[in-house]
Amino acid sequence: MNTERVGLFFKKYRFLFVAIIAHGVWLGVSLAVLYIEHDMPEANIVSLEDALWWGLVTFLTIGYGDLYPVTFLGRLCATLLMFGGVATIGIITAKLSSVFLKEVLLLNKKEKDPHMLKNHFVICGWKEDIDQLLDHILDHNIKMDASQITIVARVSKEKVAELKLNDRFKEINVIIGDPHHEVILRKTNPDAASKIMILADNTPDLSGRIPSESEVDAHTIMIAITLASLTKNPQITAELLDRRLDQHLKLAGVNEIIYSREYSRLILGNAAQGTGVPNIIHDLLDAGTGATITTQEISESDHNQRFADFSAGFRAKYQQLMLIGILENSGNPKKLKDMALKEAQKTADIRSLVKNLQSIKEIRFNQPIFNPDPNYIIKAGSSAIVIKNTSSSHQEEF
Repeated sequence: MNTERVGLFFKKYRFLFVAIIAHGVWLGVSLAVLYIEHDMPEANIVSLEDALWWGLVTFLTIGYGDLYPVTFLGRLCATLLMFGGVATIGIITAKLSSVFLKEVLLLNKKEKDPHMLKNHFVICGWKEDIDQLLDHILDHNIKMDASQITIVARVSKEKVAELKLNDRFKEINVIIGDPHHEVILRKTNPDAASKIMILADNTPDLSGRIPSESEVDAHTIMIAITLASLTKNPQITAELLDRRLDQHLKLAGVNEIIYSREYSRLILGNAAQGTGVPNIIHDLLDAGTGATITTQEISESDHNQRFADFSAGFRAKYQQLMLIGILENSGNPKKLKDMALKEAQKTADIRSLVKNLQSIKEIRFNQPIFNPDPNYIIKAGSSAIVIKNTSSSHQEEF
């Protein structure tokens, strides 16, 4: 049994351990005082019954005064018993207060009616640092507020109540249940969502067991498959631990996959060169560092332009932004496929038609092209990749 499992075991049964220790202190000190006091001439704790009664009222800090130790050693034991009683009662009182408070919070935070959810952001899964993740999501999406976020996860009511104690997250809609079950997932109204994110959820189950990496990825894939049967429009992003399983997510319609473990390895490998790239990546992803990497939609009037011409016009219009590339096939995957299908069918040549249709299946959504050739042609469904100065108070909204 490793240290983490031992920690989870003690956390799960901590109040049982408190009860056992409290009983042990009560019995141990009561018997010790009886042993010390029973043969003293002026003693009044002279039987087991007297000792247990005295120990109980002393431990509970009632102290009737009918029985009391008369020796210095006996009074020292009584002092230890009183301190133990105060500490135990404090722990129990704090736990009861916490339970009642959380129940009140949960009663006031009902699940939202699925039909009322429109253009919302759905998160499938839970993480121990979910509060930090939500902070980053809201920091990077300044036009989004907590009421637009719906979380569906296998999580306890206590965890939900703890999250909502933070004022920034109190309006978040949390649905408790396994997100790979269709009945549970329907409560999020996924077809009306603007974006869905599936987390690699490795939180312990009810028995305290931590799922393996393969189990985590299998759960992610099951959620994606369930979503595929419920929705066709929203963009779906999924976190995957083992890249070898990404084909299953692609078949389920996931258009953006986050290889979290591989990203970590790539950054560590790059750090070995001593080029400072890890710091660059961190600052570009952190919304609080003054500059961040993001994308901007390209208008239809700029489609089919040479990159050199588009770049010149872009820099003249947005002098506070740095254009570093083009993101192909960005936006709604269904609309992009429909648009590509219409283009593919414009040819009268059967061979060209088959080739065009085959290329649609191989489309990679959100394909970045950094520093394109000046003669690169801007395609429909593309976005500009830019570095935005977030510290400037005069920057233009776009």
